[in-house]
Amino acid sequence: MPRLSDTQSILLSTAAARLNSSVLPPADTVKLKGAGLERSLAALLRRGLISETPGQKRSRSAAPTTRRRDTKPPARNLVITAAGLDAIGIDASGVRAETDVRRATKPEATPDAAPSSEPVLPGGKLGLLLEQASRPDGASIEELSNLAGWLPHTTRAALSRLRQRGWDIQLETNPTGRKCYRLTGTA
Repeated sequence: MPRLSDTQSILLSTAAARLNSSVLPPADTVKLKGAGLERSLAALLRRGLISETPGQKRSRSAAPTTRRRDTKPPARNLVITAAGLDAIGIDASGVRAETDVRRATKPEATPDAAPSSEPVLPGGKLGLLLEQASRPDGASIEELSNLAGWLPHTTRAALSRLRQRGWDIQLETNPTGRKCYRLTGTA
């Protein structure tokens, strides 16, 4: 596994968490700006951990009337590669397969096309979280955090993301007083 600086790790982790796999804009925790950030991005590009894809050009008429950092689109479109996912310890095959399935199963925009109510089963660590939550006794936050190798707050955020995707995961207290996350509905 290649050695990464803290900034590079944060850039790759942020991109892996985004649905579009975009590296930019960087997370708020990245303190590098300007040339320092460009050097980190250039190093990731050289190592093949991120790649540049054609971005959308912005016309002058689409420019915002006020200059705010969060409304300005990135100058280039950088996305994380399978090697980048592997560098931060994420199984690239499961994540990429999930993204490809999501893109392939996107319903056409026709008036008579009904949206699918069944969510797509994710791969990678999210799939492991779902497996553990689907056990009859559920799984505690400690068990899920240890399984994924994440901190508890990151694990809770991942569970929230799964809920947004349509999975019915509930926090329950069993008769012994143990709190656990359980997949209550069949997705």
